[in-house]
Amino acid sequence: SGSDKLTTPATFMGVGAGQQLRNVMKDAGGSAHVRMATNGPAFGWLVSALLIWVLGCSVEALATWSSAHMERANVAAASGEAVEKTPPAVAPEESLEMTVGTALCYLVVATVGLVGLYLLIQQDARYVVFFMIGVFSMAALSVVTSLGTYPLVRYFAPDLDQKPCTLPLLGTSSVAWVMGFVVSVALVVTWVVGRHNPYAWILQDTFGVFVCCQFMLALRMNSIKVSTVLLVSFMIYDIFMVFITPAIFKSSVMVTVAQAGTGSASISKTDPTQCIRMADERMPMLFMLPRLGAEGEYAMLGLGDVLLPGLLLSFMLRYDTLCNHIPTASGCFGPWRRFRQRYPYWFLGMGGYKFGLFLAFLANTVGFTIFDVKGQPALLYLVPCTLGPMALYALIRGELGYLWDGPECLQTLVPMQGGLYQPLLKEGDV
Repeated sequence: SGSDKLTTPATFMGVGAGQQLRNVMKDAGGSAHVRMATNGPAFGWLVSALLIWVLGCSVEALATWSSAHMERANVAAASGEAVEKTPPAVAPEESLEMTVGTALCYLVVATVGLVGLYLLIQQDARYVVFFMIGVFSMAALSVVTSLGTYPLVRYFAPDLDQKPCTLPLLGTSSVAWVMGFVVSVALVVTWVVGRHNPYAWILQDTFGVFVCCQFMLALRMNSIKVSTVLLVSFMIYDIFMVFITPAIFKSSVMVTVAQAGTGSASISKTDPTQCIRMADERMPMLFMLPRLGAEGEYAMLGLGDVLLPGLLLSFMLRYDTLCNHIPTASGCFGPWRRFRQRYPYWFLGMGGYKFGLFLAFLANTVGFTIFDVKGQPALLYLVPCTLGPMALYALIRGELGYLWDGPECLQTLVPMQGGLYQPLLKEGDV
């Protein structure tokens, strides 16, 4: 029969050439099946996953370490050591201490906000993404100025911080702050205008680092009780929004919001010969790294997967710092072991975070899913791997009850010597 002589030509080509072929065939009234081959660069995919894991762990360590600035300064002052000259962007009295009530309020706000975004995306996803880009840009402008450009100008030109400068709508400030603000505006505008550039992810990730650092300076948890309520409730929220919502909304709320703004191609309703293309727009509240060997694809990590466990790690690091543990290790690995002895809770928490984030990427790699959802609730792995070991370690040390209600030293910022009941200084000495 005639069908025995039917042949299907096939060829391999680049992504750009494949798109051109598809357009030509459409214009000519024919058809072409164009498929992007992604099986080849498996090694590159694994490398990208490893790099985003390293990035997430590094940002977690940096943000939590910066959050304990004041505690380290108090311990240094108490022991007669030199105190860091640069003050934190947020003083302890200006930071917000989270309670059980505020933790639950944040959960309600997050739930309403996410479902609201999901419903708006059903109408027009791109406007929602543009709104979130605007919110992220304003946040980036603020934190990059306060933590980055302004301190940098002040460091190299301290005299400029004493010179007043008045700006319309912004009021009076110093010349150093104005210079830092102008640089920050330039950086944010560069990212907004060039966010489709292949290298725009560098600026976006940089802004994300500053956002994480500022968040942990401005918001603090001072007890395991609050930490447990916040992290466990958000873990359940994450699981529900990723895996369970398809049974209610026919699609995963979290994944839909995260993927809002994906590019598309459609035929014009007024001119069938014209193809309307919409460029990709991504939610900016995430870290991104290009996937090696796969043009236009990125390995991603949400900022929330750094921020929420980071509040717990910040709490434990500040407690470790004020406890002022005396390290005794020596030998070849003495410096490393002494560091671990000085910050035992934080060291354990960072190890748990690294392992939990690894499990999240592993689950995504092997395709673990419910309702065929392509995505992972990272808090499902991060919360048990951080909160669990810390609580167990506190129980072994006999400090769980003390940490559950909140150690007094975190309220007074009074350093202690080596543990629970040995204050290094009396209240009022610092």
